[in-house]
Order: sequence, then C-alpha cells, then structure tokens
Amino acid sequence: NIIAPTWFDLKDDEKEFFIDIASDDYIDYVQASNKSIWGVFSNSFDPDLTNKILNHGVKRSKVVDEIIEITKGKGLDGINIDFENIYLKDRDVFSAFIKELYCKAKEEDIIMSIDITILSNSENWSLCYDRNVIADYSDYIMLMAYDENVSTVGSVSSIPWVEYGVKNILEYANSEKIVLSIPFYTRLWEVNENNELIK
Repeated sequence: NIIAPTWFDLKDDEKEFFIDIASDDYIDYVQASNKSIWGVFSNSFDPDLTNKILNHGVKRSKVVDEIIEITKGKGLDGINIDFENIYLKDRDVFSAFIKELYCKAKEEDIIMSIDITILSNSENWSLCYDRNVIADYSDYIMLMAYDENVSTVGSVSSIPWVEYGVKNILEYANSEKIVLSIPFYTRLWEVNENNELIK
C-alpha cells in the first residue's frame, strides 16, 4: 500500500541539493488509488559527495530543510532515506543528519524511513550506520536483505543470511519498525573456459 520511487539524488549546489525527477501526475495517480507515496532521497551512492555535504554544518541543515520542503511541496506522504556507500569516518555526521531530519519530519507529521544493509564487516556499506541512532530516529527501518553476493558467485539472498540480518536488527529496534526488503530478481552467474567469473 506504499509506493516509494527513487526520485531525488543528492548533488552539491548552493541553490538545490537534489536532482528532482518526480512526476506530479504519478503522485496524484498513486494517491487517487488509495495508496501512499514516499519520496526516496539518495546520496547518489557517492562517498566523496556525502562526506563533503554532511561535514559542512550549514549545507547539512540545508539538505534537511530541502527534503522537508520537497516532501511538503509535492504532497508526499513520507520520506525514505537511501544513503549508501558512506565512509566509516562519516558515521557520526550521518547520524547527526538523521537526527535533525527526523526531528523536523516529526514537527511536520511526516513519516520517515531509512534503508540499511545487513550487518557485515564492510565499512562503507554496513559499519557506517549507527543502528542505535537509526532505531531511535526513524519510523521504519528498511532492511536491505539482498545482494548477499555481488563480486562472487552465490545467492542473492540466502535464508540463513536473511535470518542473521533480521535477528541482528531486532537487537536495535522492535519488530513493528522493521520492513524486510527482499529481492524479486536473481543474477545469472557464468564462468569462462578458465573458470573465471563473468557476469
């Protein structure tokens, strides 16, 4: 009952911090169908851009304000934050960004969700998220339970791996807050005559 298109990608611009490809007609269509629509705001998966903006207090606050303004201006029902590939050194400033955005979203009665990966040793894709902060400063946590294997042959989302991810996030947040995001796709793995992986 919720549609969440990725329409807003972060950029470094003093006037506008997001590339906006939203469709007002689509928003009207979804809401007329008795469904909610949340705007997905991404960091373009660019760690350098994310570092530059989140470590600049004024820019970070402007990004927060712009997310709220876009959400209200377009009549969206909620916000989804899909910031990925963040430097581990920026974990605390990302947390500060989340706290500020959530507090302002609550003032405007806007639902806010955050995408996170299953816990792993990867600094940029997993350890960069302070799961305690995200659990406290979000309405929903979208657990991205897919892409278990990307650079090696293997399952997109094996059952033991997903179970591990769910049990782990339950250590930080109650079950009513967690949305399990599962893949509706697979990958075709091939090897060449030298037994080397090709995708």
